[in-house]
Amino acid sequence: MTLAIKIGKFTTLKNIDLNNVHLTIRKEILNDKRADDILYIHDVDGLKMNDMELSWDTCGGTENKWRNSLNIEYVRNINLDGLIVGETPGKEGIPFIKIDYAEDAFINNVITYSDSRNILHVEKSRCKNINTGRIQYPE
Repeated sequence: MTLAIKIGKFTTLKNIDLNNVHLTIRKEILNDKRADDILYIHDVDGLKMNDMELSWDTCGGTENKWRNSLNIEYVRNINLDGLIVGETPGKEGIPFIKIDYAEDAFINNVITYSDSRNILHVEKSRCKNINTGRIQYPE
């Protein structure tokens, strides 16, 4: 199941701080098949993520619904520093990190072990002040 950080309508979570966390998604055993992103963050003001790894475990197979490693929507004041992400299995062209309806973000030290250059997608028409630092690809 996707790990979601969100709350009900008309409420905003404040100051979420995730440090040194490794999340792995696996094929679901149950029939509900709700997993799509590894981590989905919605409606937050103040998000800090440091030294995180988001990975896909394909030993038991994959799911058709799998999308992004990290999906951020309606979030302000974002600081991502030290994030390891991988390509969604069997989904070439889908960005590892998707940001929509966000503002005031700095994304730095993103590492991927995939040759894909589709690491980050920012929906520019609905985002403000999104800045990136170092993104490291395989050598």
